[in-house]
Amino acid sequence: MQIISFRKLREFFEQDQNSRVALQDWYKRTTRAEWEDFADVKKTFNSADSVGNSRYVFNVKGNHYRIVTLVLFQIKRVYIRWVGTHKDYDKNKWVFTPEQALDSFSAASCGEFTRERLKELIKFKGV
Repeated sequence: MQIISFRKLREFFEQDQNSRVALQDWYKRTTRAEWEDFADVKKTFNSADSVGNSRYVFNVKGNHYRIVTLVLFQIKRVYIRWVGTHKDYDKNKWVFTPEQALDSFSAASCGEFTRERLKELIKFKGV
């Protein structure tokens, strides 16, 4: 899988050194994966949860940290939407509007996929 982007992981583990090894391990395992569907994700990360709209939450380092992602199986991409502690996740610090999510996609990360095509793939309602 192609991950967009490692920078979010790096920014987090530079702030929280205890997360570095676990986040790097998640990154390596994910880039090596060839996921076709959520069942494949569960084979790699048994504690992963599907939260709807192509969003998946990964529990990292014994549930100390969470990674919220958007996984587009068709194009083999994992977009990291949020990285943080379990405590911050429980405070809903990872929640954002569909418009904010779409605005965060750069042209470079979308490749041949346009903003309109991403809307279709993600299936946001009312956007």
